[in-house]
Amino acid sequence: MFFAHGGLSHSPAHSGPGSACPPNRGRPPWPRHRASVESVLVVTEGRCIFKFPDADHGVSAGDSLVIPADVWHKIVADPAFTAVHIMPKEIRFTFSQ
Repeated sequence: MFFAHGGLSHSPAHSGPGSACPPNRGRPPWPRHRASVESVLVVTEGRCIFKFPDADHGVSAGDSLVIPADVWHKIVADPAFTAVHIMPKEIRFTFSQ
């Protein structure tokens, strides 16, 4: 299940570990991958498209997306895209070849 929601506050305080997704300025798209556990992406600037096997999901600044565990996906972002990726320490990624 995927969940996107607009209008979130962008307070730097949050519970649990997380990492900032840097701007994608001039870089190729992130490779197709899956993660061992569920995580949440909060978009702070720009927009991107998550390409999942069953559908594409567009998100933009102020939106969040729950990324389910063990689902292959690829992120295609505009040059100004930045986000906070909230995930547990034990998360493991598998990248396609």
